[in-house]
Amino acid sequence: MADLYLKRTKDGSPDRLILKCDYSEKELAKEAGRGTASYNKREKGWSFPLDPAIAKNIVRYFPKMNVKSDLISYLNAKGEKQKLIIEATGDYREIHNPDLWGFQRASVRFLAEAKRAILGHEMGTGKTPIACSATDFLGIERIMIVCPNSVKWSWVSHMKEWAGREDCWVVETSKPKGLSNDRVIHGSPRDRSEGTEKILFKSGPVVLIVNYDQVRIHQKILSQFDFDAVIVDEAHRIKNRKAQRSQAVNEIAKKTEYLWLLTGTPIRNCHSDLFMLLHLCDPKRFHGYWNFVNFYLTSVRNPFGGVDIIGPRDEEEFGRMLSAYMFRVTKSQAMPELPDKIYSDRAIPMTKAQEEDYERMEKELVLMVNDIVKEGTQEEWQEVLKAENIISKIMRLRQICLSPAIVGGRNSSAKLDALNDLIEDLCYDDKQVIVFSYFKPFVEKVEELISAKGVSCDKIVGGQTSQERQEVIDKLNRKEVQVVVATAKSGGEGVNLQSADTAIFTDIDWVPANNEQAEDRIHRGEIKESPNIIRFYHPNTVEDDIRAVCRRKSRKTDATTGIVETLRRTVARR
Repeated sequence: MADLYLKRTKDGSPDRLILKCDYSEKELAKEAGRGTASYNKREKGWSFPLDPAIAKNIVRYFPKMNVKSDLISYLNAKGEKQKLIIEATGDYREIHNPDLWGFQRASVRFLAEAKRAILGHEMGTGKTPIACSATDFLGIERIMIVCPNSVKWSWVSHMKEWAGREDCWVVETSKPKGLSNDRVIHGSPRDRSEGTEKILFKSGPVVLIVNYDQVRIHQKILSQFDFDAVIVDEAHRIKNRKAQRSQAVNEIAKKTEYLWLLTGTPIRNCHSDLFMLLHLCDPKRFHGYWNFVNFYLTSVRNPFGGVDIIGPRDEEEFGRMLSAYMFRVTKSQAMPELPDKIYSDRAIPMTKAQEEDYERMEKELVLMVNDIVKEGTQEEWQEVLKAENIISKIMRLRQICLSPAIVGGRNSSAKLDALNDLIEDLCYDDKQVIVFSYFKPFVEKVEELISAKGVSCDKIVGGQTSQERQEVIDKLNRKEVQVVVATAKSGGEGVNLQSADTAIFTDIDWVPANNEQAEDRIHRGEIKESPNIIRFYHPNTVEDDIRAVCRRKSRKTDATTGIVETLRRTVARR
């Protein structure tokens, strides 16, 4: 008769499974554990990871097994927990937020019940609002958010909108321009460490937002504090268990009660991509990479001496295990009746070079306007547009927001940096993307960036014949190119780009109808999924003024009215 029991650590917490059996049965023990067994001399038995699926498999191989009562209690508790997690996605009556769709309310309940979990919803389904709403639902006070650099300020906006949080602190190399609050920790690495330490030592609610490089650089400081929740956005970036950023997140998140890993692509290459995410959720169960691969996956040796992962050994068993840790909804599941566009506005701070060039140009513009406008009458504001260089200076401000290089300045662009991150994520997810700009020189720069990444790319710009444009469209439809870069005027009218499912606007126009024309290139015909419309902007710049104007305007408003309103807002902000 064999014995199976629970081995605990000195503090009494469950640690490993121990199987005691006759020495003659050692091969049977190894086979039951599918390569996860190691002999424990102290216990004089075989040691296995603390995995209910492994325990179940061992019992299958040893039908007369004596399973000790404390292990039975532990396994029953884990089973009950998994049942509650699964049921949470079907019963979300506690979530009363009318601004969330049903599957989003179910997702909030899932995060609350699972505590340490992967939210694997497809891109465009609102994972960020879900996570923010979950912090509000649970009353979580101390939060750390790890995310790509390009979306840090979008998290600030979402935490304010969905959780009512005004206490967000963002770690930056330098303080970005045009922010309405001073909650920025910036400077040298030492300055940032000291600033972070000062903020976190204070009692009370706080949301700390860092990017992946910063979580690695400031790991020592961050791991000293007990966060109530750690949220990791685009969590597929920590799938490499050996990477420093992955190890840093692992160290910081050890003590937190809630750990939410957000990714639209939890499996990018093969199922082993899930290991590090599952390890973060449950380090005792998913203790070693090869234990995970050997037990759950089928692998073969390749001719180069490595190992190729074929897929799950048992799909049903793998899915049952995963249901305790991951909730995934695709757009087609979530919104079968909603072909509507899904908008995502991303606030991106300027680079230092952009900030300096922009500041200089905006001062010149405001001085010129102030010389003309004395009483602030409508007639005076209309007269402004007749003044020499006014409109050209506004255009230059918009161009500097893209890159000072396109007006003869320095080659520095926060939006190109953000595009570099975003395009990589979208292309890994096999998305087809349209990138729009209202300025042809920036389109050239975007094409150069994307081509340098090895991503298939083409463009639609002024000066092309209708045949040349159609060739680009045909290549998109045949999936011969993954990204098309277009000027909003040339690519925004008279062409059908519905093969693409994502449009990125690096800038927008004063006239909402012009923006909607471009958006509708991918929102037409027989589309079955809601297209993603991602719009970049720099906070408290002319771009923010244009956004405010567009929110208030109708489709019939012309460009002249839009420019005047933008000027008014720019001067008022100054």
